[in-house]
Amino acid sequence: MKIFRVFVIILAGLSLAASSTQSYFTDQATVSGNQFSTGVWGGPKARIVVNEVYYRGSHEWIELYNAGDATADIKGWQICDHLLTEHCGILNPEQKTEIAPGEYVLIAHDANDLAGLSIPDGVPKIYYTGNQIAFNDDGDSVILKDSGGAIIDMMSYYPDTLAFSPPVPKVTNPANSLERIEPGLDTDTAADWIEKVPTPGDDEDPVLEPEEILPSPEPSPSPEPSPSPSPSISPTPLVKKGGSSPSPTPSPEPSATPEPSPSPTPSDSPTSEISPTPLPSPSAIPPAE
Repeated sequence: MKIFRVFVIILAGLSLAASSTQSYFTDQATVSGNQFSTGVWGGPKARIVVNEVYYRGSHEWIELYNAGDATADIKGWQICDHLLTEHCGILNPEQKTEIAPGEYVLIAHDANDLAGLSIPDGVPKIYYTGNQIAFNDDGDSVILKDSGGAIIDMMSYYPDTLAFSPPVPKVTNPANSLERIEPGLDTDTAADWIEKVPTPGDDEDPVLEPEEILPSPEPSPSPEPSPSPSPSISPTPLVKKGGSSPSPTPSPEPSATPEPSPSPTPSDSPTSEISPTPLPSPSAIPPAE
């Protein structure tokens, strides 16, 4: 009887060894802080993240990205705003229910929200049902939930701190979006995000066509100052003694002022000579007695 039981156990073990599965279980025990795990399931997994958000204005849209290595089933998933004033829209299952590894998907309320965007060919678009979600320009959260209501991923921008504290800074340019620095980068902090020119369905920065690139205007050279013409001086005509001064010839150039004729110097009148006054004759001195 014991031999028969041993034989059955061996057959059962061989049967389990012959079966195959995409997942496997390890019995390696790991300790991390105060968490203890006796086993880890392996194999391909999907990892869907909110990858880009455009929340300014009335045309809002969200980009999802599968950063995992397995296809994700998103049937019945929801996109929501802040939990305290929650508004959710259910992704339309008639448009798409799966996201392949490395695939982008755009989420919007309707086609008008995506009008005018440069979207690569083949990028799926899913329009959620229900009322349009209005993400607050002055702070809100973008939340992705599965069909059971469990949160798959979320992000928050200033001043909302539901997902991150500190939150992602608001955009400084209303034409820009908030995007992960690298597709799928997820450290659950605001450092994963950056303000960029929108790239819906892609992670490459847009490149302007040659005709859209305007050359920088060259600075105009400063005009050189023109030299001022020096006025020409007409020579002063010589006046002969006893002759009259010739009239100057008219010229377009300014005429020199003629020199005035010298005034005649008055001649000195002859001074009359003064006769000397005669001295009186000496009186005769009487002789001494």
